[in-house]
Amino acid sequence: MSRWLLSFSSLLSFASIIGAQAPRLRVPEGSVITYGMPSSVEIEKLGVGDTATLVAWRRMVVRSTGGKADTITLRASGAFVGVPGGRVRVDHVAPISGTWDRADPFALVWSMERRDTVYALSSGRIHLSLEQRGRELDSATLLIRASAPGVQSRWVEGAGFAGALAVPSSAGAHPVIILLHGSEGGDSVSARSLAASFASQGYAAFALTYFSWNSTNPGIPNSLVNVPVEMMDRARAWLGAQPGIDTSRTGLWGVSKGAELALVIASRRSWPRAVVACVPSDVVWSGFGRAPAEGEVMSSWSDGGVSLPFVAYDRYADAIEGRVTARIVHDRSRALSAATESSAMIPIARSTAPLLLLGAERDETWASAAMVRSLSDTLRAHGMATQVRTRTYSMAGHGICGVGANIAFQFERQYPTAMPPDARATAAAGADAWRETLAFFQDRLR
Repeated sequence: MSRWLLSFSSLLSFASIIGAQAPRLRVPEGSVITYGMPSSVEIEKLGVGDTATLVAWRRMVVRSTGGKADTITLRASGAFVGVPGGRVRVDHVAPISGTWDRADPFALVWSMERRDTVYALSSGRIHLSLEQRGRELDSATLLIRASAPGVQSRWVEGAGFAGALAVPSSAGAHPVIILLHGSEGGDSVSARSLAASFASQGYAAFALTYFSWNSTNPGIPNSLVNVPVEMMDRARAWLGAQPGIDTSRTGLWGVSKGAELALVIASRRSWPRAVVACVPSDVVWSGFGRAPAEGEVMSSWSDGGVSLPFVAYDRYADAIEGRVTARIVHDRSRALSAATESSAMIPIARSTAPLLLLGAERDETWASAAMVRSLSDTLRAHGMATQVRTRTYSMAGHGICGVGANIAFQFERQYPTAMPPDARATAAAGADAWRETLAFFQDRLR
């Protein structure tokens, strides 16, 4: 009997040792991750050569174009191999299989796939499970936070400009980045969120609404027609009067139509210290959103009351009605404007600011990768090669811009084109573009 008890006791002791040695999760302090900031999840006590799978679950409420709300479940996973020391940093090591295939601190977010599985999830959180041979070894829950602690944001309406200002909690005068949205128009909710993400990185950030489809502010156009470049000057002058902001270190970040505007500003103003143009254009395009007044020149931009030369659109309704992609409309409009195209080119060689240009080869809106190369070639031809950094993504589409939190399923749609963008590649490119953006501003504005 005593020998049986000894044997049973030994088994319990052995089991406790095995349990103590079992792989487990190590999550960020406070179990919190912030949009735009890399995750730092680790797997501890994973034996050399052993494998374990990290699974992340999330619930999101999405809305269709008709406004209907739908709650969906998302899942990401990565299988990791143990290394000497037994600690695997998920953001530094590539998984051997899973929904992502590279060392990427944002992959737990962007690589998520839609699942029909009903899973008990809380919105605003990511639920982690560490599994080995079909058994859960450990679990954790991460709270998703919109911005870093102490970031203050507010909506501002000045004389002839409006936008969201966000500033970090740290003392001192911070470099400021003016953020320029795309042709979707500005709104206070997305502006506050975007500005807060940049402020979480230690910058003062002003998400400028240079036009809004629903604008009631007489200084903010409600169409994208002859938007005055002087609006940026007014906004910067106001920023210079605010505490904790150093406008001698002003950067510009623009996406799509906002990237076109950022490059127009860079070519016409000396104050930008660094410019990031994500999926940009190398030409000015026609304005849109309303019928022209009698004798009006319908450019997107004006400077000093003068409309900038532009490429006119050929039957844009084809894209609006879904017959072709917007890229096809842009390509054929440009081909038909060959005689006047040179006057519409953004004179980027006049820029004194360093530039980061980010493009997508399968951009379904316009040929951003080709236009990135055009802009870069112009600068190189003028002996300005050191002034520009470029990065293009071979399989990605127009949605590469953001703060590294775009999710692959958001890009899973049908396009009327033979070469559609890849949803996973677009989301992965978005995370990489965000890292490039942060590194560039760190180099140029700090």
